[in-house]
Amino acid sequence: MSVSFPERSPASAQSTVLPRWAVAADAIVLALVVVAAIVAEWGGFRTWIGGYRVALTSPVRIVLAALVVAAVRHVLVRTPAMHIDLPRRVRAGLASASARAALAGVFGTRPAILFVGYFALAAFGYVHEQPPVRFS
Repeated sequence: MSVSFPERSPASAQSTVLPRWAVAADAIVLALVVVAAIVAEWGGFRTWIGGYRVALTSPVRIVLAALVVAAVRHVLVRTPAMHIDLPRRVRAGLASASARAALAGVFGTRPAILFVGYFALAAFGYVHEQPPVRFS
């Protein structure tokens, strides 16, 4: 007697269509992880939006929110797993013609803007001879 298990090919895993809410959950997790990295690196911010105070100063809460969203998504839709599906979707999005055009604009113009800003400070200096904001 032999036991055989059904084979899962990578093609069948990629052909699984995710519900829209699962794709949105994946995007939210990615956005939260990026925001958490930004908050961890630069300390976050506090602002008022529509009369409500919004303070993002701790990356821990943002990472916990990302973990909760990822856990709910994983419990409700297990396949394809987020760590397999999300990079594939990001690569497909970056390979599109519109993304290539946007990235060319970003990487083509940002160095020029930084160059002009640097030489403006070198040529004219700061008001009161010190930087207006200090980053420690």
